[in-house]
Amino acid sequence: LTDTETTGLNPEKSYILSNGSILYNTITKKYSEFYEVLNWDELFNNNSFIIPEDTIKVHNISKDVMHNEGINPIKSMSNFYKWIDSFCKENHNIDVEDSDRLNAVVAFNLPFDLNMFISNLKYLVDKYCSNYEENNEDKDNVIKLLNLFSKEYILGLVDPNDPNNDKPLFIDSLIIDRIFNFEVDGEKVYHDLQSVGERYGIPVDPNAHNAIADTRRTFKVFEIQLQEIEQNMESLDQNFENRLIRRYNRNQEYWGKKKYLDYLGTKMVAVS
Repeated sequence: LTDTETTGLNPEKSYILSNGSILYNTITKKYSEFYEVLNWDELFNNNSFIIPEDTIKVHNISKDVMHNEGINPIKSMSNFYKWIDSFCKENHNIDVEDSDRLNAVVAFNLPFDLNMFISNLKYLVDKYCSNYEENNEDKDNVIKLLNLFSKEYILGLVDPNDPNNDKPLFIDSLIIDRIFNFEVDGEKVYHDLQSVGERYGIPVDPNAHNAIADTRRTFKVFEIQLQEIEQNMESLDQNFENRLIRRYNRNQEYWGKKKYLDYLGTKMVAVS
């Protein structure tokens, strides 16, 4: 599971300031957390990197915080990939197929975080990795992470025989909530992370909009959602697709409408 705090909402113009992620093995029950702040001034010239004041009010990551807690973004993305790779190898179960790889990526409002990762990783690869002299392994890991998060794998738009087809399932916890809880007692409900958590009896988090705190909340929410899916999968009908399309009408090209629905339904067993 993952969450990011950023300088803005446009992936093409914004930067990841912090990355909070959780890895969980459903078989061994092993759990690991990752949290880092990225210091973009280590790459930008003349201290020209700007964090808008309105975003600082949301996540409290100022330039001072970035300088005091942050590390080079290339190094951070490399650390992120090594953390994923190490966890998967350490928790490999020889009796379970594909247990040595990342099987699923979960986020609340997945398109935002995923697009932010892809855009930032591409930016690092295209602009900085070629001139990054500190560690060739770090550059390689940034490229590997970009390949892992590549969009074309979300909808399975690769040849089944492609050796790189061994990619994780991407799951949006927000979509699941809109499917199962579009209305409660005939009234529409809020679908922000805090409200969803409260609906499931999870207390309000005073550290909301901190990347690792929000990921911990998403983890708790997703555990309950998996139970909902297991209990209701057989009863899902056309309303399942209708609700998905109704919410994501503006993003139909990206999500592929029913293709994503079918993909989610057939692959969900991988994480249950």
